[in-house]
Amino acid sequence: MTGQDSQARFDAIVARAQAGNAEAQYAIGMILTRKNMNQALAWMQKSADAGYPQGLFMLGIWYGEGALLTQQPDKSYQFLQKASEAGFGPADYVLATALAKGAGTTPDWAGAVSIMINLAKKGEAKALSQLAFLAAMVPGGAGKEDADILLMAAANAGDPISQYALARRLLGADRPDQDKDQGKALLLLAAKSDRHVLAGEDPLIKKLETGEYVVKPFAAKPGWEKISDLLSALPIPDIAPRHDFETNPLIGVTPGFLSEEEADFVVVSSAPTMQSSQVVDHIQGKLVHRDFRTSTEMRYLLGTEDLVIHAINARISQVTDEPISHQEFQGVLRYERGQEYKPHSDYFLPDLEGVNPEVERAGQRVKTFLIYLNEGYEGGETEFIKLGLKLKGRKGDGLMFVNVNSDGGPHSMSLHAGRPVTEGVKWLTTLWIRDRDYTPPPVPG
Repeated sequence: MTGQDSQARFDAIVARAQAGNAEAQYAIGMILTRKNMNQALAWMQKSADAGYPQGLFMLGIWYGEGALLTQQPDKSYQFLQKASEAGFGPADYVLATALAKGAGTTPDWAGAVSIMINLAKKGEAKALSQLAFLAAMVPGGAGKEDADILLMAAANAGDPISQYALARRLLGADRPDQDKDQGKALLLLAAKSDRHVLAGEDPLIKKLETGEYVVKPFAAKPGWEKISDLLSALPIPDIAPRHDFETNPLIGVTPGFLSEEEADFVVVSSAPTMQSSQVVDHIQGKLVHRDFRTSTEMRYLLGTEDLVIHAINARISQVTDEPISHQEFQGVLRYERGQEYKPHSDYFLPDLEGVNPEVERAGQRVKTFLIYLNEGYEGGETEFIKLGLKLKGRKGDGLMFVNVNSDGGPHSMSLHAGRPVTEGVKWLTTLWIRDRDYTPPPVPG
């Protein structure tokens, strides 16, 4: 398509929008986010005023995430409710996350689960998968049987995360040949999903023999009342105690913080939205690109966070002894061969006058929490340079470290680096924790 053709197409959409077509108003609003956010907002508002579901939903996302517009959780929740009432399916999932977080409303975990159960009853694969992973988190293994049934139902419904998790189970060394054939069929099916980044990285998939494998549906029928009771409270599973090193600042490792299947869930759910990593400008609090950080990343904002990620964040809150409201948005990082994060500190530095606008606005980054999501790569250690300490966690291990000293000021000994990966691919999450409730910086405009 030539430039003239593109302009003619754009002009035609504008004409339709000006004539009152809500779908065109939405389309112009999306196009203008890259050019003029004020105009984008005006057109999106027109679309929402006309009751267009996608317009209502997008305003809910914009006001909820605080990336394109200054965050206004109350407005966000209201728009998400209207989008849900208008029958726009994706709004239900984000509304459930907002309820769980208390974003623009009173926190209501049971209400969030109720939304997910209603979606799962309709056979929605994503909802079935969410409930499966949540049920597996219930302490003492009380939800294991129901988690297995939900996982099978999600696999039947086409969820690649669930297909992959079941495949790995069925391909276990102690499984009979018929289970292994089913596992191979599920693995190939999951690998064909455009969301499934592990298809190109998992040795299990790479070594899979070519052939015809038929997926046999599972006879899985969840018991909804029992599942509702199991998940009436946010599940925090039993995990190993944190092992603290004799260092100053404090550094501690929690073995098996995530299960292997939870780690895979994070990788697969994050993969489609990966982009070049950024760092925060210490004075402005804005994200910028820098040569010393060469990974790719994504962040779980309101539109991408879900109940499973929220439950993991609640687990982090317990291990770090910091309120979940102090957490920034959890990020997922992917390092290929040669990529690294050179020596840096996570705290915000004061300016020449001894103050930092971002610290005054939303607090200092007092702690950092990392989760190692895979193994099988070389290099990529987390090194604390001034402490002479190198760490390389196993899949699912959590690493916490403190960034400040006893009076809350920057602790220079927390200087650390993500060393270059020399072979394979490294995945991990990172979460920065402030000393007060966190909100994204206001957006100029």
